[in-house]
Amino acid sequence: MRLLFLLTIRSGYLQTVPAPKFYVFPPPLLCRGLRNTRLYTSGTPPQASNETSSALRNIMRKIPHPVVIVTSATSSSPQTWRGITLSSFNCFSLNPHPLVSFNIKTPSSAASTMTKAGSFAVHILRPSPRSAFLASKFAQLGATNSTKISPFSFTQSQITLANATFGSPLLGREDDVMFRLQCETHRTIQIEDHQLWVGKVTKVDVVAEEKYVAGTGLEEVFSLMYSDRHFRHVGETLVPHEGAAVEEEVEENMDDGSLLAEERGSGR
Repeated sequence: MRLLFLLTIRSGYLQTVPAPKFYVFPPPLLCRGLRNTRLYTSGTPPQASNETSSALRNIMRKIPHPVVIVTSATSSSPQTWRGITLSSFNCFSLNPHPLVSFNIKTPSSAASTMTKAGSFAVHILRPSPRSAFLASKFAQLGATNSTKISPFSFTQSQITLANATFGSPLLGREDDVMFRLQCETHRTIQIEDHQLWVGKVTKVDVVAEEKYVAGTGLEEVFSLMYSDRHFRHVGETLVPHEGAAVEEEVEENMDDGSLLAEERGSGR
């Protein structure tokens, strides 16, 4: 089952198409993705032609998406633990309540468990070969029903539960988790063969070392991304400039230690 998917807008209807498989962790890439969708529910949505779907799929491969692992459980028994890798994660709202959203293709055992539990945990990953490997395991890439193995067996961290006897399984720093968002189910909507999930964030856990998440320093990193069949991480910062060709030089001011950016462009 492909658990990562892309969003498609076709003639005013929200549809989804499977994303390509991914296995490797390639060199850095600047990743910034914005997705805006509008939903209409009247009438019967037209079917896109194979040519149109293929063209749009190729375009969507060039748009980076955040990679997260979502876990849930209906008891403390590992047999009830479920996890899934998603690339549709987004912040839905901050006020009056902090809400996040994502989509899951149905039927899904993870979605069923989340529905029964009424809660789940979102794991935001630090970009590394380790986190890319674990994300691929929770996506069950290349696995069939007869060969599927619990992805929790590939974790290196000591798994804890959100509550002592009941709650979502929580992955730790050893699996390159940067942040954990513990959530309650706020709303679900079935749209075609996918469910739109909105969760209310009840707790935020900072898991990674401070140097990675403090917001300063050369070791600061952004979360794991996925684009064009590969895992990726955010690369260089781009300085806006109206020129057609821009060369940026960063020089250190020896007087106060600040960084000065000198930009040169060809102009309009």
